[in-house]
Amino acid sequence: MKQYSIHCEWEHKMNEYKINEIFIHTDGKAYQCVEGETCEGCAFRCTGNDCVGPYCDGGSDGRPVKFIAVTEPVEGMLYRAKNGRMYRLAEGSHWDHWCACDDDPERSCAELDMAVFGGRGTRWYWAPTIDYAPASDESPKPVESLNRHIELSVVRVENDKVTFKIVEQTHRCDEFSQQGYSSVFKSANGFQLKSCADPEWNSKTSTLHCRGFERNNDNFEIVCSAIEFVRISEAVAEYNSTDGRGYEKPWPQAGDKYFCIVTLGRIERFTFYGNEFGRKMQAFGNFFRTKEEAEAALERVKQALKEKAKIE
Repeated sequence: MKQYSIHCEWEHKMNEYKINEIFIHTDGKAYQCVEGETCEGCAFRCTGNDCVGPYCDGGSDGRPVKFIAVTEPVEGMLYRAKNGRMYRLAEGSHWDHWCACDDDPERSCAELDMAVFGGRGTRWYWAPTIDYAPASDESPKPVESLNRHIELSVVRVENDKVTFKIVEQTHRCDEFSQQGYSSVFKSANGFQLKSCADPEWNSKTSTLHCRGFERNNDNFEIVCSAIEFVRISEAVAEYNSTDGRGYEKPWPQAGDKYFCIVTLGRIERFTFYGNEFGRKMQAFGNFFRTKEEAEAALERVKQALKEKAKIE
């Protein structure tokens, strides 16, 4: 049976897996190597389109593969235990078949079920195969949770032009930002950092394209004006200091939605533009982030009016 490889970003090494083989990744989750013409559904794909990143390589026969998250038992799954023995998952009672429980006194079907699925599967058993290879006793080391960080290095300065490159970047693509769009970071100064393909500066959109799925281009040199580089550096500093979240902006900002109590006790939503109406509602206290907050305030007003009516 051919073996295929997955390039683990966190491990910086190649691990070989067979088609249908399950492995426990450094994130502690189980994944399976399967045949696939495209990267659709691959757990290690980096973009929303077909995968073009070098995460997996086919064998010498060129059969394409991908890696999917394991969620439930499926006939034919393979798993290599710590003793180096490869086991095949089959449907049936392990009492009626030669299985891991019989093959190794220190191994059991229940142990393999726990390792792969996190629980015992009573309808399945693990049958030993003839495949055997020494296995490491070391358990996968958990990935350290690193704060998001980008480091820039100036290559040269010529007149008003600055040439620089990204020399360090901890996160990319869908893990790049902790804002609304996971691959885009919007800074307080209006500049954007984006992780998609490869490093590039777009002056029209004020966007620094950082390292993305085109890993072979990670060391591309980037050129911008001196003023632009200062603003880019500000955006990177904000990204680093907030772990990709960005500074919390005071509310409301132009374009933000808010709710007010209007005629006859109705609650309506408005857009804040800083005009006279919005400012007056804000000063009066009739200004709420959510409809629920406005409804709660309306109930308090109603209750106060009822109490006033009782007194009168």
